[in-house]
Amino acid sequence: MTEKPQVDFEEVVKASGMPVTEEEIRDRFNAIATEEGIITNTSRMSPFWRLVTAIVTAPVMWLKEVLISTVLANM
Repeated sequence: MTEKPQVDFEEVVKASGMPVTEEEIRDRFNAIATEEGIITNTSRMSPFWRLVTAIVTAPVMWLKEVLISTVLANM
């Protein structure tokens, strides 16, 4: 009788302002790095910058996936 509503949790997360694609995460991180002015070698060809961006992007994608598929799905 009572059916569980089907919610698109990725849309919920996106509507809350959290970046949900790698490109959005990269853009947000680049904006923060530019605003803080800590890292000066932000060339796309820089191996250091590519490593730092990958180190930031991958865990955010993992956390987003866990949030959507586990945490929100079980609430």
